[in-house]
Amino acid sequence: MWVQNPDLIARLLKALQWTPEEFTRETGIELPTMPAKLKASMTYMELIPLVGVVSAARGDSMAEPMGYVEVDSSVVSRHSGYTLFALEVDGDSMYCEDLPFAIPPGAIVVVAKEKQPSPGDIVVAWHREKEVGYLKQWFPKDGYQVLRSWNPDVPPMVVQGQDEVEIQGVVVQIVIDPSKVSVKPRGR
Repeated sequence: MWVQNPDLIARLLKALQWTPEEFTRETGIELPTMPAKLKASMTYMELIPLVGVVSAARGDSMAEPMGYVEVDSSVVSRHSGYTLFALEVDGDSMYCEDLPFAIPPGAIVVVAKEKQPSPGDIVVAWHREKEVGYLKQWFPKDGYQVLRSWNPDVPPMVVQGQDEVEIQGVVVQIVIDPSKVSVKPRGR
């Protein structure tokens, strides 16, 4: 019978995005105990709010509810003490063809709101005077902050004092949907 095939059960639960407990509750069918290794390999998705667009240098920034994005539940559980939200990236300051990692325009970043950044973390910084949110790499200095881009064509921002810029949160995951990402070659 199909309920005795753990691999088939795991694929069904993944497709439904249900835990074994949710499956039993919704269907009334008791599932056999799944092997721990198989259960650990299953991923579940959770929805978090997509609250706007963040500028990566030459991009736009806006705060406006845009719906929800699916995030692996392990990301949510790892950061359970924080409020998570997502932003779409506009601009190319965190994209560089010469790096093995990048955050291209069109990517979605998942941000932990209350998390305190460590030097080198990617943060969402709100510039009060300019009323714009930036996606940058954060480096605190004695009396000022440096917000750096990965794109060498974009100069770093040096922020004097804490009142100009407020760190909104730390990026904890980058979600790239190839169908939404548009990367323009440099120099064109």
